[in-house]
Parts: sequence; structure tokens; C-alpha cells
Amino acid sequence: KAEKMDTTAELFGTLDERVIYHPEHHTVFLNMFGVTLNEPEDVEWYANGLRRIIKPIVDKHGKVNMVANYDGFDLRKGLEPLFGEKISAVQEELYKSARRYGGHAFKRAALKTSVDMKSWDSNDLFETFDANKDGVLSTH
Repeated sequence: KAEKMDTTAELFGTLDERVIYHPEHHTVFLNMFGVTLNEPEDVEWYANGLRRIIKPIVDKHGKVNMVANYDGFDLRKGLEPLFGEKISAVQEELYKSARRYGGHAFKRAALKTSVDMKSWDSNDLFETFDANKDGVLSTH
């Protein structure tokens, strides 16, 4: 399993490389393309990893706005309740608001997309993360 995870990290990047903080908007962009969570331990690793990366920002500046790209993300069937529980806890602890994008409506529903977007203009936000101005969310 460790060998597979190393190969995946080489191809798609580590969790640390997938989380990008944009201080001008106090927004975190998370790119989950290519990530697969197969076991309950993977879900725990993911939730703990988000806490480890984002909590120092929250401690210094307050809860963040989260934009997450879940297109190309895979969660093994049966892990949805655990994933929802862990991500809800992370969201409550660290996020001011969250916006999740994914290729399939059922995936967005499974990832708990109902969030508070009071102060966000999603069009402006998308343009902010479309650095190449090509209509695709960019990671840099």
C-alpha cells in the first residue's frame, strides 16, 4: 500500500501540495483530482491532514473560505457516512464557508455541498481560481 501511495503522490502531488492558501481572499483551494480513499484509515488520514495544514492559518487569521475541486476524486462505496462525518467536523472547526465542485451531481450530494455562501460571489471566485483564464480551475 505504501508503494502505491508513493506512486500516486509522485503523479498527483501530496496533500500539502494540493492545498493552496490565497491570503488576499482568505481562501483555501483544495484540488482532489486523482485522490482515492479506499479504507476508513484513508478518510482519517485525509481529515487529519486537512487539519494539520489549515489549522495554523485559522489560528492566525480565523476560519477560511474553502473551494474544493472533487472532480476525479474517488471514495470507495460505503465510506460516504464516515467521510461526511469527518469532513463536517473539519468544516465546523476550520471553514467560514465551503464551495465544492465535482463532475457528478450525486458526488456533490455525497460530499455534503449545502454550505453557507453569504459573502461570496461565486463568479468572481471562479475567475480568481481560473489563473489561466481558460474556464478551468487552476491550482496556482
